[in-house]
Amino acid sequence: MLKNPVIRDGLKALAIFLLPFLSYLHVYSSQIYHESRLISTLFFNYGDSLHFNVWVYSNLIEIQIIISLIIWLYNCNGKIRLGIKIILIWILISEIKLLLNLNDYNSAIVKFLGVFLTVFYFSKDGLLALNSKNYFNLILIALPILNLLTFLVPENLSQLDLVIFTISSYGYNDVGIFLNMIVFKFNLLIIYSIWFLTEKRWWRYAILSPILLIGNQIYNILFVESDTVDEIELYQSGPFLLTLLIVLLLLAKVADDQEKIKKFLQNQYKNIEQMVENRFSKKQQAIEDHRKSVNNKKALNNDELIALREKLENELRK
Repeated sequence: MLKNPVIRDGLKALAIFLLPFLSYLHVYSSQIYHESRLISTLFFNYGDSLHFNVWVYSNLIEIQIIISLIIWLYNCNGKIRLGIKIILIWILISEIKLLLNLNDYNSAIVKFLGVFLTVFYFSKDGLLALNSKNYFNLILIALPILNLLTFLVPENLSQLDLVIFTISSYGYNDVGIFLNMIVFKFNLLIIYSIWFLTEKRWWRYAILSPILLIGNQIYNILFVESDTVDEIELYQSGPFLLTLLIVLLLLAKVADDQEKIKKFLQNQYKNIEQMVENRFSKKQQAIEDHRKSVNNKKALNNDELIALREKLENELRK
């Protein structure tokens, strides 16, 4: 275990900063599918290279979220733990769905069951009552339900007519797929934003990396006509990410200097404390020696008493 807290925090910041890049590895999935006979054979029953690409992309982004939530869970205050655990269980169930190839209906049932069991378990020791008073925590608990509502949209629907506005498919196969994608992205943006707002240590600025990339992804989905999904945001956000990395390095340097000053002051305090303790011990020993000398004498004349008093006064003045 690393003893230097700055190094530990630096590794957390580096992991949080780099994790969003993981999902962009899906751009190589089509090439892997066609060049690897083993992969194409294993995924023959799942569909073509497009389905494999979607499967790889979904797994990569869920692995990214799981690792991020674990880092958050072990570094947050107790008031928001329930919401983080519910989101974490939600994502883990989604990962199981991908591995077992469950349909949306069965997946929704399993997810609702997982959330219910989580709330039931943590309500036993009063943790639910503690967490429910935190507004950020309530938002986290509501996010999975918001995501599930997208499955209620009928399939093969080119646009969804609501009372005051109409939602189009924005280039996706149907509105349901678009809503599922955009709501998922907004949920991620909310999760990372809450993490950034509730974290107070210097490495919190590393959370701006996923916030920046997800915000850029949402913008491209809504306002940029393109056949690609989550492929160009790294290039678009490159200058901002580089600036953020430089800021994180400077903050790490400042934190390291502060840690060195803190250790220096602690050592100085210990030395002063030890010196005071040693001097006090010597003074006590001298007084004790004088007391013993008095006890050893049966009688003292006035001159001896005056001399002894002067010695004691001198010892106390030191």
